Amino acid sequence: KLLLGPFMVVIHVVLLRLHPSHIDSPSSLLSLSESLQSMKSIPGVLSISYGPTFVPDGSVDRSRGWNYNIAVKLKNKSALESYATHEQHISVKKDNILPLLNSGPAEDVMAVDWDDEGTGLGSGLDELGVNEK
Repeated sequence: KLLLGPFMVVIHVVLLRLHPSHIDSPSSLLSLSESLQSMKSIPGVLSISYGPTFVPDGSVDRSRGWNYNIAVKLKNKSALESYATHEQHISVKKDNILPLLNSGPAEDVMAVDWDDEGTGLGSGLDELGVNEK
């Protein structure tokens, strides 16, 4: 039996378009990295990974200008809700992310979230009758 629902890990992914002067600046990226690391202390955060987008040699650039990526693994949906309003998250966003954007948050930030129990079906397992409680 799979136990999903409020106990399912949530993945929160943010794509950013940083201004070229920041994406090419080791000091800007180091400062951003340090601020993102600080969010690991937020309750419910299991892991944070991040880094600039790259295009492998010989590949087509499919990034559409999204040049920096953040992935946060959280304990569950409740943890995501708490994370979104946590003072450390708000501070990092306001002080360390927004000032680096190319134009502004409406154009340069995209975020998505999903349940991740490893099947790719997310919470749709309920409709299939797999999630017995």
